[in-house]
Amino acid sequence: MLIRPLIVAFCLLLVVDGASAQSGRRIAAPSAAISCLLANGDRITGQTVSVSSDAIAINTVYAGTVTIRTAMISRCETEDETVRAQLSAAKVALLPRSEMAAKAPSPQPSPKGQQPPVNKDRQRFGWKRTLAFNYTFSRGNADISDLNVSGNFVRTYEDGRFIIGGLLRRGIKNGKNFAGLFTSNLRYERRLDVNSMPQRHLSFFAEAGYERDEMKRLDHRFVWNGGLLIPLLKSEAQELGIDLGGGLTHEEYVTGLRRTLGEGVLRLTSEQKVLGSARFRQQISAFPDFAEMGRYRFHVDLSLRAPLTKALSLRIGALNRFDNRPQEQNVKRNDFSLMSGLAVEF
Repeated sequence: MLIRPLIVAFCLLLVVDGASAQSGRRIAAPSAAISCLLANGDRITGQTVSVSSDAIAINTVYAGTVTIRTAMISRCETEDETVRAQLSAAKVALLPRSEMAAKAPSPQPSPKGQQPPVNKDRQRFGWKRTLAFNYTFSRGNADISDLNVSGNFVRTYEDGRFIIGGLLRRGIKNGKNFAGLFTSNLRYERRLDVNSMPQRHLSFFAEAGYERDEMKRLDHRFVWNGGLLIPLLKSEAQELGIDLGGGLTHEEYVTGLRRTLGEGVLRLTSEQKVLGSARFRQQISAFPDFAEMGRYRFHVDLSLRAPLTKALSLRIGALNRFDNRPQEQNVKRNDFSLMSGLAVEF
């Protein structure tokens, strides 16, 4: 009597096992620790969720479950035999056990009161928010000194990021509003898979911006741009990239002038680590007019950020905004500002 139920259970087990083997997704041991090095140099560390011929799902403590395409993985490291077999079947390179044993550091007790090192993968993904409060000294269409606030919110994904930024300035002279500047920008970047250029890691970007500049008598400016982000250098100590693209710009001035024009985008962004843990960032942007090649706008944004604590840093910067053909004769082409203040990261 017991033989027949056992035979039925065994047949059902064979059917389930055959169906899972033929499906594109193989479930891995949930407790299997894994570390994967991506082709762009990033490393994802966590617990294996699933492995298939197309993608690997890893549960991380900093970004939840992250799915990575196998084509983007350079190699993986794990001690679990089941996961190693699944990775081999998915044609993912594995670090040999001999090298894993050689590179594994011997456990050492942490000094009393010292925190364990922060996982760098946790800092690469998720939200990074910054608010800066600055004192500004300006020369150009308005020679004033004022207080201003700026913010930058970045959400980083495995294959892209989303950025929200803004700057608000309000100059007051003799109790009255004398000059004001407000800019905001939304930007989305997504990495492209270009088989012919596997080491370039090109990204597509799309951005929308709003600007109001009372110093240049600009009531508002709407900008829609798109193009390619070309990374030239990327390391922990230095980054360098170029934006190439174009879009539409709609402007309205207090004089009643309204116009919509096509503009190009040429932007160079660089950041270096200096003086220990300080970061120096430079961004140079040019916006040529497609209809009038002799007309262009030019922005230079420099900033030096030195951390004081984990969440607080000292910020010194310079901002230069140039328009070679302003709308009125009494409006100057150039506005230059020096800023210093404190930035809070959270």
